[in-house]
Amino acid sequence: MERDWSIALALMASPVPGLFSPARRVLRAVVWMSIVGLLVLLTLYASDGVEDRADFVWRFTIWVAFGLGIATPHILLPDPHLRLLQLANPTGQRLYRHQLERWIPIVLALGVPSIVVAARPPVDWALMAESVGATLAIGLLAFDAYARVGSRSWDWQDDRRGGWLKSFIKKAPLFRLFVPYGLVPGLALTLWIALAGSVLAIAGRVSTAQDWPLWPVLIGAFLLLGLRARRPFDADFYATNGFWAETFRAALGTEEEREPASFDAVYWVPAPLKPSVWALLVSLDRRLPLGRFILVGLVVVVGLAASGAPSGVQAAALALLILAKNAAVALTASASVLPRPWSLSVQSAVRWFGARVFVNLRWTLLIAVGALLVTWLGDPPGSLLIWIGADVGVSVIAAALVTLAAESQVVRQLA
Repeated sequence: MERDWSIALALMASPVPGLFSPARRVLRAVVWMSIVGLLVLLTLYASDGVEDRADFVWRFTIWVAFGLGIATPHILLPDPHLRLLQLANPTGQRLYRHQLERWIPIVLALGVPSIVVAARPPVDWALMAESVGATLAIGLLAFDAYARVGSRSWDWQDDRRGGWLKSFIKKAPLFRLFVPYGLVPGLALTLWIALAGSVLAIAGRVSTAQDWPLWPVLIGAFLLLGLRARRPFDADFYATNGFWAETFRAALGTEEEREPASFDAVYWVPAPLKPSVWALLVSLDRRLPLGRFILVGLVVVVGLAASGAPSGVQAAALALLILAKNAAVALTASASVLPRPWSLSVQSAVRWFGARVFVNLRWTLLIAVGALLVTWLGDPPGSLLIWIGADVGVSVIAAALVTLAAESQVVRQLA
């Protein structure tokens, strides 16, 4: 009887029994608790001395909306277990639940700063509930929109849609796109999610100022999302994930391909690690153009300094940029970027750890430039050496955790 219950629970928890081992679930729980703890500390530091808590919370919600509009497809797509799911062929409801379980922890973590700020004495329960509800609504909107964009993306890629744009670009090559045409619907979603989330955050700010309840708006948003969730999902899942997997393998439809990093670009890496560092950089650049995101993050951090944001806010933004920059190396744990156990036939786990450290250090100079600009334009949130040391330290820790979760796990399995 107990065995029957355990089987039933496994089927409810995952679209494929055994997809996540108990050890991996524990590791994920530890990682998420660590992330939440860091967010709490950063928020306490950034919001110290803030008088208008509502303004702080709703401004942060606008940043969340823009961040989710940009980051959602890179986090969610393609599903790392796509091939296994194709073989198992679970129902659409279980596929929807599977992807939602991957996404909900991220959205809930983004609600932590609002909880921390609203919980400062005296506790503002209404602000806390409404801001977390708004963050959850934005996150679910981003999830639903990107999870179902696949059919439109294929239509744009295969010339069934978007003829007007392609004709315009032929007449005016100056406005040509540097991404596949199939990504145009995704780019439109980026703007739509950012604007929709900003409107919701502004509505929350107005409701707080006028003492109006925001719940009717949030309830309406959740009802619409609930109705969309009832639609068949399996066709959308495979179309969307199939398109993104294909797009990450090759740049199609633009008649241009972004040149990968050359081997000479890793001249600063020790000779024994050069081939593996270069291979990881090329694979990561195909999956995530990290340099563009870091430049956008630096613009945001420098903009906060130039606009006179509190010193704590500037420091928290710079710290988040460091964490996000080094978290990108987690993508190398995916078999689509670095297949295993093939990776261990090339070199040891220790060398892959070293390669990941240097991959993270690639952008340390930009972090140093950002820290210098913040010190020059705003209130100095710490010395340059402290920020460089923090980035180096996080680079090493992130590389160690990813190697532990990837190559070291394979070694234990094959032992």
